[in-house]
Amino acid sequence: MPETPQYIAVYISGHGYGHLSQIAPVLNALHAKKPALQFIIRSDLPENLIRSRLHAPFSLLAGAVDVGVVQKNAVSEDIPATIKAAHAFYDDFDQKTEAEIARLRPLRPELILSDISPLAFPVGKKLGIPSIAVASLDWHDIYRDFLPADDAVLKILQQAHAAAD
Repeated sequence: MPETPQYIAVYISGHGYGHLSQIAPVLNALHAKKPALQFIIRSDLPENLIRSRLHAPFSLLAGAVDVGVVQKNAVSEDIPATIKAAHAFYDDFDQKTEAEIARLRPLRPELILSDISPLAFPVGKKLGIPSIAVASLDWHDIYRDFLPADDAVLKILQQAHAAAD
């Protein structure tokens, strides 16, 4: 008798392909150990790119899950554009969180992994499921280098990341 599928929601920043490169081996290893695992991917990365790295069953719920840093080119950031985009994304963070909860609840994931969308963590808390950050850094650490210490985005990011289990 086949195992009942277990679902893990996976939030992957669309900022760059490195986030997928970090988490795909983790997901592939988890699936190799537990083949009944299925992943619900939340990202705005191209599906064909995800399929090229992730060798396990998944469904894609496409869409932005964070802002990251706006790049001028491969090595230069556009800080003013990043600040503008961050405020546009995080100004309605509570509504985004509620929309994510409504999107995930019927899918009944048992765990959330995130590299490194802060949206994942308050969603996990409110759904009553654990959430794990898989990354070498987070957006709060990046943004605090160019946002004023009292900026609302920093507070939102700090609270969101603190919600990770």
